[in-house]
Amino acid sequence: MEEPIAAEKKKEYYPRIINFIYTITKKTLYEKDYKQIGRLPRFFNPKERKEFPNLNLFMWPGYDINIKALNDGIFLNLDTATKFVNMDNAYQRIRDLKREKYSNEEITGMLCPKDPNQKRLVVITLYNSRSY
Repeated sequence: MEEPIAAEKKKEYYPRIINFIYTITKKTLYEKDYKQIGRLPRFFNPKERKEFPNLNLFMWPGYDINIKALNDGIFLNLDTATKFVNMDNAYQRIRDLKREKYSNEEITGMLCPKDPNQKRLVVITLYNSRSY
C-alpha cells in the first residue's frame, strides 16, 4: 500500500499528464484529418461525411475525448460521436425566420442565446475546399 505522501506527490503531476495525453490524442486525430469543432474536445472528419440529400443533411463521424484524474489514476474515455450538418446556410436560415414573421430580436435570441448554458448555433463554412 502506498504512503499518503507519495500518492499526493504523484497527484501534483496529474495536470501535466492530462495535458500531455490531450496533446497526443489531438495530434493523432489531426493527422487523420479530424477537425476540432467547438471548445470541447470533439473531433469530426468532414472528408468522411455521409450525405442525406432528401433531408438536406450531412453526417460527420467523429470522436469525443474525456480525460479525468481519479483516486485510482488517470482515465481516458474516447467515445464515438456524430455531427449532423444542415446544408442550408446561415443567410437562408435568417431569411426563412423573417419570412415566418419573427422580429430581429427574436431571431437574435434563437441564434445567439444570452444564457451560456443554452445551445448555441455553430456555423461551419466551406472555403477553398476546407471546412471552417
